[in-house]
Amino acid sequence: MIESILKIGQSVLESGSGGELEFLKAQAETIKGYNAAKKQYIAVLELTTSTKNINVQHREIDDDTPSEFLWLENAPRASFQDRLTTNNLKYLVSQSIPMLANLLPKGSELKKCLMYIRRNFFLDLGSDRERYRYIVNPELIFSGKQFQSGKSKGKDIWKEIKGDWETTQTNAQPKDLPDKLAKLIQKRLLPRDVLLFTISLDGEILVHHPDYQAHLYKVKAKAPFEDVKQGVCHLTGNFGKVTANTKNFKFKYYITDKLGFSSGFKKLEQGGFDSTFAIGEGAYRALLCGERFIRREMRLNGLGRCSVYLIPDFHTSFVKGFSQTLVDITDSINWVGKKLRAVEEELEEQLEDNPLSTYLLNFLFFFDDGQKFKVTRLIQDVPTTRLTHITRAGIKAGEVGKRYFTETNQWKISLNKMYFLIPVRKKQEQRILTLYESLFTSQNVQSSILIKDFIELAKVYSFPNLLEHGGYQISDPTKDVNRDQSKSNHQLLDNALVDYIANTQLLLWTIRELKLLKEGKMDNDDWIAHLEVGDNYKDYIREMKFNEPQAALFFLGSLIGSIGSVQASRADDGQGKKVILNKLNYQGMSFHRIQRLATELFEKLIQYKVLPYNEAFHAEAKRLLEPFANKPEEWKLTPYENVYYILSGYSYSVLQSRRQARKKAQAKNQTNNQRNETLGGNDDN
Repeated sequence: MIESILKIGQSVLESGSGGELEFLKAQAETIKGYNAAKKQYIAVLELTTSTKNINVQHREIDDDTPSEFLWLENAPRASFQDRLTTNNLKYLVSQSIPMLANLLPKGSELKKCLMYIRRNFFLDLGSDRERYRYIVNPELIFSGKQFQSGKSKGKDIWKEIKGDWETTQTNAQPKDLPDKLAKLIQKRLLPRDVLLFTISLDGEILVHHPDYQAHLYKVKAKAPFEDVKQGVCHLTGNFGKVTANTKNFKFKYYITDKLGFSSGFKKLEQGGFDSTFAIGEGAYRALLCGERFIRREMRLNGLGRCSVYLIPDFHTSFVKGFSQTLVDITDSINWVGKKLRAVEEELEEQLEDNPLSTYLLNFLFFFDDGQKFKVTRLIQDVPTTRLTHITRAGIKAGEVGKRYFTETNQWKISLNKMYFLIPVRKKQEQRILTLYESLFTSQNVQSSILIKDFIELAKVYSFPNLLEHGGYQISDPTKDVNRDQSKSNHQLLDNALVDYIANTQLLLWTIRELKLLKEGKMDNDDWIAHLEVGDNYKDYIREMKFNEPQAALFFLGSLIGSIGSVQASRADDGQGKKVILNKLNYQGMSFHRIQRLATELFEKLIQYKVLPYNEAFHAEAKRLLEPFANKPEEWKLTPYENVYYILSGYSYSVLQSRRQARKKAQAKNQTNNQRNETLGGNDDN
């Protein structure tokens, strides 16, 4: 993977002049919270030497703002802040200018400017901690004409706030003053949605000063090569200065906590990694640019809430300007994952002339809270055509759902939907990442493990307390702003459970379509034709490739659906509760418990007077269970699978009732419309 990142970085650098400024622009960070559809701003502290005045202006942000103003993130927290473009105003009104002045070499023109600014525009608080010693003089900011949202305020704010500020300055600790001053500036002088801050002197934006750019270049590209030895770069084979210092990289390319990795068992600072992983200056710059390009342009959508970067693995040499092709690749993957079309031919047309047909892909899943970057899974060498196969299988699954459940487009199985079918709690995404990896790399998926996961989430829909406090990734249907107000919370949760189980059936179908589902083999399906149930049930059992035990449980679930429907209609509390579902144990049910359930359901069918409509289902369930009555050890389904296939039958039964109700409603509407048209015609006559 590192070779691919290197090539991406080389392409980015080759697309420009290759100079220091081009390198810095390539390092520009994405602005947190930036939305191209909204009006957002960068604020400029405009210092004027002739009047000793600080004016606070703002400009609208666009896509070029990060590179134009060299937004390269703030310095690490443990370091002195030395950036003149920042997303935290408190740095700019306190330590950035004094600290940068100290870091610049003697004779630097910018150093002289910054020292002048410190003397004339800053207050010395006398703190013995250097980073908290200086702060911008607030009187110079709040006196005179200021601007807010493009309109002149035309009054001296300082007169209003002077007393309060002097009290604050007297009572507060020096380290707290920058934050208080920054908030005051933002409240009184700036509009909302200011995302970045920078500074100018007599009309010159200081980040454009060559000395500032040279300083940033030194920090980013030169500092790791100070006091290093000569050697051969392990990536390019070039001889020259090399380093094993990877602190500036977000992606970690090797494990540094294993002693056996380091040559001679030396620590990093002793050069122990130089013979194992040495990087030359050119490769170092290219890796930084490659990483930054990936983080800015190659983040994927459509994989649930997972954070993931796409890194193409190239086996061909780059050409200048190839970086746009990389963006096209990512856009295409995002399209495949999130914007599926219903027609397979249309999908083929979208992908026919796309760069996806050429490269292998790496998926880097990660966690990044702004302070810590951690790789959670790297899925390597995924053929580009694999995504096409997954998409096609998901589209076909959607057609199966339309055929057996409801005639809507809600049933397609996408990578995004998969995320919400597998339990993900407290940012622990390993289960879903394992499924993605299996699908991407054509590894078998064990159905029993998936089904155990399905039952875990099914339980959440049945116990609202788990939904609220369990930390799962799924949303609460009772709190959906678009929920059906005519239904009780219990009914909404039950509908969500029904839809969830149906979707898991389609996920299993999708994986089976990809020939990756590891499950018990069915010798033949001749027995299905002899079932004494409706053709729609037989067709569904055949479609889902149920064996006899699974079909028996499926029929028991159908009986629960029928009994539950009656219970819901008779519920005195108006909640539509289906008490029969309490017979299910989400911790799993043994075969003997299944036998007892079959008997209990028969009694309930009689009690609720629905046996005549369900006698065939019960008879078939009993017949299919009978061979195992004296040989329970031959029952191969796990306790979780027993519950799952019962729920599958329950879900199918409810969806069939919905389907029939919808057809009756449509037929009634059609009859009414025809009657109205007839009556209208008679009136005309």
